[in-house]
Amino acid sequence: MAANRLEVEAQEFVRIPETLYNHWFKPIREEIQAKMRLWIWHRYKNNIELFWKHRARILETPELFFAPVPLAVGGVRPLCLGVMIQAWSEHPELFTVSCPDCRASMLIYNLYGLPNAGGYASAVCPDCGRQLLDFTDGQLLSRAKMLNRLCDRYMEDDNISGDLSALEGVIARLENQNRNY
Repeated sequence: MAANRLEVEAQEFVRIPETLYNHWFKPIREEIQAKMRLWIWHRYKNNIELFWKHRARILETPELFFAPVPLAVGGVRPLCLGVMIQAWSEHPELFTVSCPDCRASMLIYNLYGLPNAGGYASAVCPDCGRQLLDFTDGQLLSRAKMLNRLCDRYMEDDNISGDLSALEGVIARLENQNRNY
């Protein structure tokens, strides 16, 4: 067995060197993680209305508040659901836009691009469901700065777990609460 760099121990376990293990399983693990991130992203963006409807409960319940969201903005610490609710509620001038269909406030749930170039955003209307995808209004840097301020105000680095699957638990709890109404 030594010829192929594997060792069989007396208990019949196979000991695989870490470099060989990574060579075999790293691509598979990365593919699974990418699929998981994409799945969580779709669950996040498709439940913005649910989060908004239950914003009071999210703000008062730490395990809901600190659920991580899959939004990564350059220069901004990891974000949680409570910070997004606070951004929409306290800073509508930066985190909402007017819905072209019903004139309600659309919630900006996605930000990306280069801050100096203005960046892009996507928003959804919690009243009529209208989506605005990939619009630009030159506010990415202002939004990133405000998100950092909110992060500083509402949490410490260790409050957010890196486990994005916690968001799925939040969605399940809120959907269950919807059924009980």
